Amino acid sequence: KPQIEGTNLITSENNHLSGVVKEIIKIASNQKEGYCEYLWDKPEEKEGSFKKLTYVKLFEPYNWIIGTGLYLDDMEKRVKDELVSNTDRLIFDKKMGSYIFMGTWEGVSLTYPAPNVDLYNLQDIHGKFPVRELIATAQSGGGFVEYEMPPLQGERPLRKLSYTTNLPQWKAYVGAGIYLNDIYEEIEKLNVLAKEEVKRSLLVIMWTILGFILFLFIVYAYINYKMKKDFDLFKSFFNSLVLKQESIHLEEVKFEEFHELAF
Repeated sequence: KPQIEGTNLITSENNHLSGVVKEIIKIASNQKEGYCEYLWDKPEEKEGSFKKLTYVKLFEPYNWIIGTGLYLDDMEKRVKDELVSNTDRLIFDKKMGSYIFMGTWEGVSLTYPAPNVDLYNLQDIHGKFPVRELIATAQSGGGFVEYEMPPLQGERPLRKLSYTTNLPQWKAYVGAGIYLNDIYEEIEKLNVLAKEEVKRSLLVIMWTILGFILFLFIVYAYINYKMKKDFDLFKSFFNSLVLKQESIHLEEVKFEEFHELAF
């Protein structure tokens, strides 16, 4: 304010003004720099005080305090305007109908697919009022709303499920949704993939079992061959006793159990 330039604000008769200045001096003295939030008049506003956030820093060579501030409601409006005007930032999959939408409690859409359009009385093909339900659900704590998407700016007129929540400081609601048809298609794709995975798993199990059976067959055939060879050796030995007396050759007997029979 030009009228307070060159005055000692600490000794001001305005207790609020002197209190703000003392708080700023305290922050600069103790922390060297920092933020201070307080109520302050706006130059263009004749009545009322507004929240202001000021950053201050101590300029030690001259023991000065330098600062700058912004009114919080102006910052909020700037953020809100930038948010709702940047459509590309809110749409993360336009083809699938996946985007963030925002509207006022009065039903005026602030974003895609119908910016600055009053949708409060908009009905779907079943006579349902989607925007009214989105507002009511948001104001009651947030939740899901299912409805038939109205044909707005090329949107598919299909069943949609949206989640909405409240922004009381802006007197607005915000949400995002997805077409149920897309969910069903994704589920079907997952079912196909799951069936293919089961088939692959069954084939792996089947080939594993066949391999194990083949291994057992080979082991059985090998043991059977060795046992038959030992029996043939004993048979040959007993037949030879008819003609001559001789000992069995133990080094040719493969099974330890047959060694005892050989003595």
